[in-house]
Amino acid sequence: MNFLNKFYAVILSAIMISGTWGWFSSTPEEERVYECCYTGAFEGFLISLSITFTCYMIFGLGFAYIIEELTKMFHINKFIYLFQLIMYIIAGFVVAMIFAVTQSIELTMFYALFSVPAFLLYFHVLFFIKLFRNIVSTKRKRQP
Repeated sequence: MNFLNKFYAVILSAIMISGTWGWFSSTPEEERVYECCYTGAFEGFLISLSITFTCYMIFGLGFAYIIEELTKMFHINKFIYLFQLIMYIIAGFVVAMIFAVTQSIELTMFYALFSVPAFLLYFHVLFFIKLFRNIVSTKRKRQP
């Protein structure tokens, strides 16, 4: 069940980021120049989805398990939301550093501008999935 929550969060987060990117990257028909390469919203969505889904599968699932284990290891019960929020922000910067080292160290903040919000989106989608599943399971337990 725990893996399914994380996997659903990967799917929903990738769709949300890709939908936003596809919408922003599309060029309206009336602004296009003849014989030039443009993408529509759906094409931009599909291109972005292939990249973001892969990144979420690798980094999102990996860091989600690490953060979950850190939460258990430090016995965080009171401020679990705040602790995990900070940890996901740090994970976003770690991924930005990984991309910066492999590409160009000067672009670290550029990568952080994309990876930190992506991790925050993943964290909140995962948080709401867990919340929704807890609400549904408690309603099922109450029914006679």
